[in-house]
Amino acid sequence: MKEQNLYDRIRKILVGALMGVGIGYIIALCFSVKWGAFSPAPLVLVEKVGNIKAAEMLALYSGLVGAVFAGTKFIWDIEKWSLVKSSFVYFTINLLVMSCAGYRLYWFSHNIKNYFSFLSVYIVIFIAIWVVTYFKNKKNVKELNDKLNQIKK
Repeated sequence: MKEQNLYDRIRKILVGALMGVGIGYIIALCFSVKWGAFSPAPLVLVEKVGNIKAAEMLALYSGLVGAVFAGTKFIWDIEKWSLVKSSFVYFTINLLVMSCAGYRLYWFSHNIKNYFSFLSVYIVIFIAIWVVTYFKNKKNVKELNDKLNQIKK
């Protein structure tokens, strides 16, 4: 890995962490509107640890999730790996981090039924994003190949 490339990757991971915190607080704000009062996290967590600690936990875990999602984007750059392997590793790492954050932040009740509901939502969102990205990239490759073929003519 080139030194400049390392700095670029670290910068992207830090930006991902900041975006994760921002997204976490936007989601908290949306739920607060539903609840009628601002809460930095699900009410069960706030009741257990208080507003300040819940806000700290939200920032920490949202930042971690954002950093990991940004960091795992580099998995797609490993040319030796198949699409299946890259997808599986990306999916698994991010699922583990999301599950840990979700458990600590009470994004789901601490029972197997609610975890499987959380897991189902994660899988559906992952597949939807994967399919859209796959077809977008497939279209881009076709366009590049078409341009190369025109240049060769």
